[in-house]
Amino acid sequence: MERTVKDNDLPSIAKIHIDNWKSIYQENFPSAYLAGLNYNDAIEEWIKFLKQENAFIYIAASDDDSVCGFVACKLDKQMPHTGKLECKSVL
Repeated sequence: MERTVKDNDLPSIAKIHIDNWKSIYQENFPSAYLAGLNYNDAIEEWIKFLKQENAFIYIAASDDDSVCGFVACKLDKQMPHTGKLECKSVL
């Protein structure tokens, strides 16, 4: 099921995002950089993202409502009904 983000989803979003980066980009970024990525910093970044005008996150949730993926978007102020995909991640 899909739904909008709730505050208590942010730790799950941060974990999915950081774990995906560490897995997907291990050949593209120095290991020290990837090792420095952490969940608490990611949570703070997602809080900042959601405070931006026209920013939102949709969650893909399992039957028990746990987060299994997300997309983060911003609506385009100059073009109605359009937006920019900022991030997408799945387990």
